[in-house]
Parts: sequence; structure tokens; C-alpha cells
Amino acid sequence: MTDPQLYKWYAADEAISLFGSSNDARRLCDGQWVILPKTAICLTEIGETTTHKPKHISYFRDGAEFCWIANRRYYVSNSPLAHFVPEEATAWRRHEYTIELFVRPPREGKYLYAGKLAPSYVMPYSSDGDCGMAAFRLEPTLPSSIWVQLGGIRLGDQNVAGLDQALARLRQQTTVHDRLAILQQLVQFWHGPIRPEDGLSDAEMTSPPIPLPLRWWYRFAGKRSEIMSGQNILFAPRDFETRRMLQIVNDRLLFYVENKASISGRRCNMVTTRRFSAASKGEAAGRRKASRCPST
Repeated sequence: MTDPQLYKWYAADEAISLFGSSNDARRLCDGQWVILPKTAICLTEIGETTTHKPKHISYFRDGAEFCWIANRRYYVSNSPLAHFVPEEATAWRRHEYTIELFVRPPREGKYLYAGKLAPSYVMPYSSDGDCGMAAFRLEPTLPSSIWVQLGGIRLGDQNVAGLDQALARLRQQTTVHDRLAILQQLVQFWHGPIRPEDGLSDAEMTSPPIPLPLRWWYRFAGKRSEIMSGQNILFAPRDFETRRMLQIVNDRLLFYVENKASISGRRCNMVTTRRFSAASKGEAAGRRKASRCPST
């Protein structure tokens, strides 16, 4: 057997043969996992990196963490909460197997050898539509050049000096449009180019009256939900990808939720609001944050 070459492309059968005979292999999860004596091989398709967990495609959360997504319900383990992932890839068998990762972008025939995975300790699963996810630490860390090649990330404008100059303008008096231009530059530096299709169209902006900066954001990058949402959630103008919708409650526009505190062991949602003036027919008249926590 020959050691795989890091970041080299292999056909599936070629990748398996590096670690043993295909006659000894058990193929699980529609061939995404191949189990050989002492080795578990992951051969899977990946999508773009995102802070929101996709339901149907695996991805790199960052250069050192890989998230394998079960794209349908699998029962390949006796564990009641991790039945969707082979136990050879989990911490329960951590001393018995090495885990090798081969990935490919959509419509690519061969797989790139990305390195070794540490056994998974994090395997969330729910019965409301998710089929399961297993998170793994990756060694070595994936270089950004390889990540771009796989289509996992889109590098933005890497002009650090230009970004510093733009941010320095915030120390001076600026208009709303000045600040939005700086925000646009900052977003494209960290999150890559924003394409026209990343924004919402007028037809998709069916919602209550929206203040100018918020409307600008939705038209600029309203479909790039990972930029403004992570643990916190930016509401959408409409029911877009099952995200929460903008709504007016007690003359306030609810557009952002922060999950940041706990009261008596229960989750406290801090809802960002903006008050609307009836006299101005929906134009913003002020803002505040209203705590919406369960009483104790």
C-alpha cells in the first residue's frame, strides 16, 4: 500500500486501494464512507463554507474543521443519537481506526485527498428535518488556495491598506451612504465578492416598511444569510430559506435576534427593534432593544 499524496486527485476506487483491498471494504451511507481494517475513508461531495449548517451537503467550517452532513437518513450504527455516522469514525473507536478524508466539489469526477480527521465527538441530530451532522478536526489545516480550488470559499479584495483607510473615515463625520459604502468594502474583504444574485429583488422585498440601511443590505446581500447571522439571526423580508421574517409588533420593526443570555436555564431572546411613527407612515423614528425573556 502507498501513502496518499496530500491534495492530489484520486478516483474513488484508486483512493480505496491506497489503504486496502476493495474486497475487504464495507461501503456505508451510499458509498460516502468506506470501512477497511484499521481505516475509515470518507469520500464525499462538499459545498461552500457557511456559518449556517446546510441540511444536505458537507462542508469545511474553517480550514481545520470538517462537517460531514448526512443527506438522508442512515442507520449504520447502534448509537441511538449517532446512528447516521459509522462508529469507526467516532470517538468510541478512536484507538482502532485512522480516518482519511477525500472530497470533491459538485460535478467533479475525482476526489482530492485533504488529510486525516480526528474522531468525531460532536454529532448533532434532530427529528425535524436534519438527518445528522458529524464534526471532525482536520490535519493538516486546509490551505486557502486549495479551499478556493474546491469552491469552498470565495476570497475577496485583499487590499488591507485600502480597508484600513476606509475604516479610518468612520472617525470623521459621515453620511448614511458613506457608512454603507464602507460596510460594502468590509463585507467583500472578509466574505468574498458579492454577486448580483446574492441580493433580494424588488419582488422578494414583500415586507413592512424598511429603513433605508436595512433595505440597502437586503438588496446588496440579502441571500448571503451567513454574513449577518450566526448564533444571532437577521430576519428576512419574507419567508426565505425558512428564516424568520420581519414583523411589526407594538409599532416596532423586529429585525434581529440575539441568543446571548439564560434565565433560570431557559433561553433569553434579545430582539432588536425599531419604532415606527404613524405620522410618517412607517418611516423610522427611533430604535431600541427590547428584551423578550420568559418571566421567572
